Amino acid sequence: MKRVVLILPTYNEKDNIETLIISIQKVFQKLGQYQLQILVVDDFSPDGTAKVVERLTAKFQNIALISKKKEGLGAAIIYGVNYAFKYFSPELFIQIDADWQHNPELLPAFFNCLEKGADFVIGSRYIKGGSIPINWGINRKIYSIAGNAIVRIGLGMMTPFDWTSGYRLYKSDVFRKVGYGLEKYSGYTFQVAFLRNAKTAGYKIAEVPLQFVDRIHGRSKIAPLDYIKNLLIYILNNSIFLKYLIIGIIGFTLQTLLTKLLITFKVFPGIAVAVSSFFAISANFIGNNLWTFSHNKISGASKLLKKFTHFIATSIGAVVIQFIVVSVGVYFWGDNAWFLLMTFAIIFLVIPYNYFIYNRLIWKKTLD
Repeated sequence: MKRVVLILPTYNEKDNIETLIISIQKVFQKLGQYQLQILVVDDFSPDGTAKVVERLTAKFQNIALISKKKEGLGAAIIYGVNYAFKYFSPELFIQIDADWQHNPELLPAFFNCLEKGADFVIGSRYIKGGSIPINWGINRKIYSIAGNAIVRIGLGMMTPFDWTSGYRLYKSDVFRKVGYGLEKYSGYTFQVAFLRNAKTAGYKIAEVPLQFVDRIHGRSKIAPLDYIKNLLIYILNNSIFLKYLIIGIIGFTLQTLLTKLLITFKVFPGIAVAVSSFFAISANFIGNNLWTFSHNKISGASKLLKKFTHFIATSIGAVVIQFIVVSVGVYFWGDNAWFLLMTFAIIFLVIPYNYFIYNRLIWKKTLD
């Protein structure tokens, strides 16, 4: 039997915790191949949550309660994970909120994904079959939907679809390998950072539709301004895509100046753009290697030369794209249209092409 530790972070959840734990126990009675240990991590709730859990420990032998000072969701999860590693030696972890917004009846679907090869399973509100509460106020809907969209676009990772969901199942090996440094994040930023680390490391992520419901008892712990601020700071510090765009803007400026210089010497605009794009792309290689993809930085003369040769070969596509678009365009609209044509080709064709090539071929990282 596989050992599973289910971590329940709590703060003022006395009206929810008992019914939730009983429901979880019933679900696991149907999952005979998994041995469950429930670990409640309580932030010294003043409402008596811990007393309710202590009463349940007399009824259920697989419940443990640990308490700590209130430091936020991320700190509670990490505290619980470290405690579990020390005392329970789990093979799997489950994260679930204690407010009944995560339906325990979905757990068999989570385990089904795991058995099909997933390393990390998420209860997702933003895939087919998932949803957020209809009765949420417009502000909270915007925070949730826009927050996830900002994360996906900012990090340049369009999947998974729900980055801030706290309903998760993952192998203990995932946390051992990518959980370092997560203690500096709190709340939803912790959820995003953990998931990004797992995805970057190459672990297989799966999603289960989650119909998220509003809590009946207690109050939400969300602080919207801190939520948005901390997420934006994290994305700005960790977004490969934003760094890629900044390097791209520098390369675009270089290409524009060089193209304009060549055109003043009567070089055909299509050829001028193609030649300048070659030099701009080469400059981008240097900038991306030193900054954007510094976590996978190519070093050593022989490796650098080999990758640069590979890079040039794959970048020919971007050069050809610009040559064709500008050459055909100036035929119809005249030589003075070269800048608009070049800009169009770069934004809508070259940027997506190069970003795919850079991630999948040049700075690709595989799981060790």
